[in-house]
Amino acid sequence: MTTMLKWVVTACLVGMLTSCEDKGNNGPDSGSPGGDGGGGGENPGTVQPGVLKGRVVDSQGKPIEGSIIYTGSALNNGVPGMTRTDAQGNYQMSKLVQNIAYKVYAWVDVTYHDKKYCLRVSPETSTDYETIGIREGAIRNFRWRLQGRMEDSTLTAEEDGSWYGGTIRLFYAFEDNDYKSPIELKLTPNGPLIDGSTGSVLTKTVDPQKTQFVLDIPAGVYKLSATRVKSDGTRVPARLGPDSSTGSAEYDFEFKPAPTTLECGSYAGTITGLDRGFVYVHSQ
Repeated sequence: MTTMLKWVVTACLVGMLTSCEDKGNNGPDSGSPGGDGGGGGENPGTVQPGVLKGRVVDSQGKPIEGSIIYTGSALNNGVPGMTRTDAQGNYQMSKLVQNIAYKVYAWVDVTYHDKKYCLRVSPETSTDYETIGIREGAIRNFRWRLQGRMEDSTLTAEEDGSWYGGTIRLFYAFEDNDYKSPIELKLTPNGPLIDGSTGSVLTKTVDPQKTQFVLDIPAGVYKLSATRVKSDGTRVPARLGPDSSTGSAEYDFEFKPAPTTLECGSYAGTITGLDRGFVYVHSQ
């Protein structure tokens, strides 16, 4: 079964298997932040038999309210459960089927520059990636990261789907036919990043003979510029643009949300939620 088909089947199961949803005082998890038990319970840091709980925070350690917690069978993503975090970033689920090993995922839905994004939130530690058994109880915490390796990705580190940051694919349109000169791509943030934090200027060196991909870039809006470093050390400005015929010294770029018809957080998967960006690099 393909990965996308698994997502679709899982999304359908979410709608059908309502008995697997945690019920709170005000209804199912999707409408009751924190799940049953009022968020993380009396002591969110203490393991309780039969209970999954934890906390979701941003990169500064501040709680994220409304983050979506999704659980699915570690074997095939079946028997799903969902809830949302409360105002303190805590969640709790106690009505999951107990004889199943689960994987736990967190998502944040956010509007940025008038576009809606559904982004995966990273497990806080390597332990938080591990499967859980509900019978014994478990705590799984999450921290929103804009960069870093997805430890549970089945892809290699050279592939774009294995990082929390976004990917830019470069298309080379060198009118001088020089594909040996490395490219220094400069990314200057144009305003806050998607999580509201202040970004840093990034410089990525790309060898056109080895790759077309620039990996793990924090989601945001950038001004791009590029320089080609010739074999004699000469530095020559390049032009950047959206296609093979258009280019300028600076190019405005933003990461867009990955296209999907599924509700945010209604599926499992090692994806970032960002669409791949495309930029053409021209000779001077």
